[in-house]
Amino acid sequence: MTDQTRPPTEFKLEVALGALGIGVPDALEEEARKRADDPTMRATLLAGLLHLRVQEAVHRLIVGQQNQEAPGAFIGRLAAVSPQGWPLEENHAEHAEWELSWAFDRAARMIDDVGEGAAPYCEEGMHDKPVDAHASAAISAIEIARDMLRLRSDPEYYGDREGALELLHEHLHRLHVAHAAVGDHHRQAAAEQDVVQGGDDEHDHDLGLPDGFEDPAGRPVNNELLSAFAGAAFDRCQSCQDVNMTLIVEDSATTARLVELACTTIHAQFGGLPRSLLDDDVPGPAAPPFRRLARAGADGNNAAMFELCEQMTVEDRRAAANTAADFVVHAITRGE
Repeated sequence: MTDQTRPPTEFKLEVALGALGIGVPDALEEEARKRADDPTMRATLLAGLLHLRVQEAVHRLIVGQQNQEAPGAFIGRLAAVSPQGWPLEENHAEHAEWELSWAFDRAARMIDDVGEGAAPYCEEGMHDKPVDAHASAAISAIEIARDMLRLRSDPEYYGDREGALELLHEHLHRLHVAHAAVGDHHRQAAAEQDVVQGGDDEHDHDLGLPDGFEDPAGRPVNNELLSAFAGAAFDRCQSCQDVNMTLIVEDSATTARLVELACTTIHAQFGGLPRSLLDDDVPGPAAPPFRRLARAGADGNNAAMFELCEQMTVEDRRAAANTAADFVVHAITRGE
């Protein structure tokens, strides 16, 4: 073991902190006393403090005095210390996991904070009380990044590759659900803001029901709501699209009809539905609930699609409808 790899002593860490003018907070000393049974705890806490303060110092050095130096000088410094420009050879996969673990822990500290700015929702099978969907989505995204890195550097990390892929799929599903909750939160906030700013003025997006929107099977679809959504999409009024979408996902038949219209649009364009819209194991932007509904309605079995949509939660219907809306809105705005 060399001086470069030997764990630093408390004395050396105190010297380093003192040289940088960094005091040791009382809270850290108290934590060290609580965990006195671990002889390395105080050194670990001092190392953590040094790590955080050095990160802050590096950031300040990179940013520099932007108003008093040549334009782009800070970009050159950033490039030099970033992993892509760092002149020393390192194990990037290993370091990426370390760095992701810090981001994971910070997001985990935020998840129970459902105060101002949070998007409270109940995480499926994970928590029995509301948590913040932003933090939950961030945690899932970090887990996905970590899964991908481990699959590359150590495919047997989780025991077997198939198990690792199943875990990755679970993290993707949780991300989709949290993303839907975040979307609901911000759409509702935007709609409320629009009402406050717009006063009593109402938006009238009277497009009339586009050809093909009427449900030929006569199911209890809210065609007027779909018409309002289509009109808002044609006029590119995002706030009204968001308001109408919130109402659509409360109605299973109208949600299923929107998914059905998306599938019809895609089928007309490509002569069929791509596997990325049907199979859960094929990468693509389509949410898993959309894929389940699309599979159920394959080969014209649309009644099964409507039945499955009725059994879904509002969160799953929102995820499916968001994917469907992307295709339908694109078709409407392009006049297809």
